Amino acid sequence: MTTLLRYSGRMGSLATLRQCAGTALLALVCGCSTAPQISVPQLEGARRAYEEPREERTQVYQACLKKALEPPPGNKDVLMSCMRDNGFGFLAETAPHRIEHCLEMNKADGKFPEDFCFQKMR
Repeated sequence: MTTLLRYSGRMGSLATLRQCAGTALLALVCGCSTAPQISVPQLEGARRAYEEPREERTQVYQACLKKALEPPPGNKDVLMSCMRDNGFGFLAETAPHRIEHCLEMNKADGKFPEDFCFQKMR
């Protein structure tokens, strides 16, 4: 025996649709305060470039690197303290995809973190 289903053209009443939309809106409004912060590296980089011109960081980095390399092979602690004294923190607000690289450079013998590993402290 075959069962025939009829489609009436309506998926539900308008009241049900309003109720679902209201529930979704309420969940969205309530969830906004607890939602995880979305990180877009390109947007973060653009914001930092606008707020902190790269030239200043590069100039400070070059001067501090020169001080750190004075007695070869150099001293990373001198670079770190010089950058800190000039208002730049190590990994202060760097993009998440660069953190691992910066940490590896900091741990490696004979290598110094690059200038993008330092950001203006607020």
